[in-house]
Amino acid sequence: MARTVKTPEQRRVEAEQLHYTIALQIGALRESEAWIRFLDFSRAFHRYSLTNLLLILGQAPEASQAAGLSDLASAQLAGPKG
Repeated sequence: MARTVKTPEQRRVEAEQLHYTIALQIGALRESEAWIRFLDFSRAFHRYSLTNLLLILGQAPEASQAAGLSDLASAQLAGPKG
C-alpha cells in the first residue's frame, strides 16, 4: 500500500480542521448537563480513579463519601456499637 505524501500546506490545513473539530466537541461537552453533574460528583472523590468514580456513580449517584475495603473490614471486626 502506497503512502500518500502530504505537503506542508495540506498538513497545516488538516491540523486546523482537527483543532476546530476538537474545539467544537470540547465546547459541547462543557455545556452538557451530564458533564457538569459528573464534575460536581467527582469533586467529592478527587482521589479516586476514573474507573472507581464511574463505579460509584453507577451504584450510588447521590453518594458523597465511600469507604474502602479496609475501613469496612475494621468496622466488621469491631462489631456493632451501642
